[in-house]
Amino acid sequence: SGVLVDEAYFKGLAEAVERVRSSLGLIQPASLETLVAFANLVRSEGGSARPRMSWDDVSPAFAEALTLLQGSRRREGEALGRDLRERHGKLAELASALEARTSGASARAVSRLRQRLSALLETPEFDPQRLAQEVAVLADRSDVTEELVRLRAHLEHLAQLVDGGSTDAEGSGRRIEFWLQEIGREFNTVASKSQDADVSALVVEAKAELEKMREQAQNIE
Repeated sequence: SGVLVDEAYFKGLAEAVERVRSSLGLIQPASLETLVAFANLVRSEGGSARPRMSWDDVSPAFAEALTLLQGSRRREGEALGRDLRERHGKLAELASALEARTSGASARAVSRLRQRLSALLETPEFDPQRLAQEVAVLADRSDVTEELVRLRAHLEHLAQLVDGGSTDAEGSGRRIEFWLQEIGREFNTVASKSQDADVSALVVEAKAELEKMREQAQNIE
């Protein structure tokens, strides 16, 4: 036959222990093991001793509850992992879209500048050498190649964390947050240097995905 547990008694005992914990200002709540220990010591108000119960009496039920909890946490972890992988894939797609959109951005910026300055080419005081220097500076400032290379590297680091797992779950969550921060920095730099509306729209979308991933990373325990 199964183990019979006086649930009403344990409920009253738990309430009594909670009152004692609160009156003493203790932070840690009472565990099931603590309640079982008290059950062997506490007598009812009528003075008759309650039947003694050992840890062996309740351990099967506790083990079953622990197994159910572990199963629930495992399923939550699997769902969290799937969500992180899907969002990482979306970030990779956005990075590819940025690469395509910013390809030749420097050349386009130089062309627009030359068009705006074309009228000045005919003026006597115009200095072609100075123009060449300014164009070179503009081209360098609008070049996002380095940022995109770093972005890809950061995404690779993030993929390893999301796909590889870790025995140190809390540490893994912190590392994911770190790389999300680095990825966000590169996205922002690309947007500020390109000054392109389509690029800005892609970066806004990427930042939304990053924020969702950051919230999920905080749930890793």
